[in-house]
Amino acid sequence: MAPFATLYTSRALKHAKSLKILAVANFNNLEIAVDETFDMFTTPKTPEYLAKFPMGKYPVMETADGFCLAETAAMAFFVAESGPKREQLLGVDVKQRALIQQWISLADSEVFANCLPLVLQLFGALPKDEKVRMEKETAMVRAMRRIEGHLKGVRKEGKRWFVDGEEPSLADLSVAASLFWGFMFYIDEEMRKDYPETIKWYRTLLEVEEVKKTFGEPEMVQVRPESVKL
Repeated sequence: MAPFATLYTSRALKHAKSLKILAVANFNNLEIAVDETFDMFTTPKTPEYLAKFPMGKYPVMETADGFCLAETAAMAFFVAESGPKREQLLGVDVKQRALIQQWISLADSEVFANCLPLVLQLFGALPKDEKVRMEKETAMVRAMRRIEGHLKGVRKEGKRWFVDGEEPSLADLSVAASLFWGFMFYIDEEMRKDYPETIKWYRTLLEVEEVKKTFGEPEMVQVRPESVKL
C-alpha cells in the first residue's frame, strides 16, 4: 500500500519544522515517507520540483493522489485533519481550535522565526552580526517568557499540555518543533535556567511514544558553541 504522503525535506539534519508533521502522522497512524533522493541544495531548483512547488522551498509534501502542499502549518493541519485523532490535535470546539492556532502562530512567527537566524549564524550560513544576534535573541526570549508563563498556569491547574486535554495537541507539537534547533544548538544550560516549566513540558512531551519516534531523545546543548560544523 502506498504511503499517505511523501515529505521532501533535509535528512542529514532533522528539519525542525518537519518534526511536527511526522509526529501528527504518528498520532493518526498515517505513513509518511521521507524522500530518500532529496538534496536540499539541488532538488528545489529542478523544473520538476518547481512545477509542483513554485516557491522552491522545503519541507513540502505530496499525497498519494498527487495533492501538493507547502508551508508546514498547512501540512500539519492537513495530516491532523486526515485521521481519527483530529479532535485531539486540532481541538473539540471553536475556542479550543482557536487557542491551538494561536500557539501555532506564536511558535512559527515569534519562536522559530527568531531562533533560526541565531542557529544559522552558528552554522556559518549567515554572517556573524552581534546586533542581529541580540535583536533576534531578545525577540525569542520574549516569546519564551510567554510560553513559560502559560505553562506555569497550566501546571497550577494540574494539567500538562498547552490546551485542555489528556493528550498533546498540534499546539504542543508546533511549539516543541520551533524550539528543537534552539535547544540543540543555542539555548544552553545557563539560559534554560529561566524556563524550568518549559523544559519539564518539553521533556514530558518527548516521552510520548508518537512524539519520541520523530523527535528522538531530547538534545540540549550544555554550553553554546562559537560555531557548529554540520
